[in-house]
Amino acid sequence: MFVYKYDAITNEYIEPMTAIVDKVASRKAGEQIYFIPAFATLVEPPKTKKGEVAIFSNGKWQVEEDHRGETVYSLDTREAQTWSNIGKLPKGIVTKLTERIEDIKTLYLQNLKTNFDVYLKSNKMQIPSTDLYFSYTSVERLKNEKELGIQMSRDDNNKIYSLTRQEYDAIINYMVIYGQYLYIQKWIVEGIIKKCNDIEILKTHKDKLNFKVNPKQINNLVKMTPEKRQEYFTQMANNIK
Repeated sequence: MFVYKYDAITNEYIEPMTAIVDKVASRKAGEQIYFIPAFATLVEPPKTKKGEVAIFSNGKWQVEEDHRGETVYSLDTREAQTWSNIGKLPKGIVTKLTERIEDIKTLYLQNLKTNFDVYLKSNKMQIPSTDLYFSYTSVERLKNEKELGIQMSRDDNNKIYSLTRQEYDAIINYMVIYGQYLYIQKWIVEGIIKKCNDIEILKTHKDKLNFKVNPKQINNLVKMTPEKRQEYFTQMANNIK
């Protein structure tokens, strides 16, 4: 014979205990009577599965939903929290949010901006016919060095160099073309994300959130005449939706 313990606060089932016979009461009653401790019952609790708990109330057991410890979300704010109550989730609280295209767009645009900023600052382009490397963020420094007539400086790989004004101009021109190309690539992807109205199609563009420029593309642009290069960038810009 068992008695079944339940929690003094939540009334949820805890565990069975071997029942102890009350010999005095049994002798008087002429049948076996068992001690029943506080917060225990002789009524056997029902079987429960994951996400359920047995609660003892008004002399009987009932099965309730149990989401304690789960991460749940508000449909209004879409904010997450750890649930701590027994019972059904109230209206407006769910265990899983339905994907919304607006949220995916926001996430993609944030990742695109972050990836772009990191790439712009960290990617070092080798300048043709030299062993010098510069990131796009070095353009203003190079312009200042040229105007100040700096004789010796260091590139972004810490290599010492000495440049004429004409060499400064060539490097600055290269890096400006590189930056223009990269910015237009970013604007094109932003346009695709903003205009897309289908979640599954939007997800196929996830790989476009990362940047990688082939130096050959920039070298070819540098070799173009200014007019041809302007025409090329104009055609690219026309792809921005």
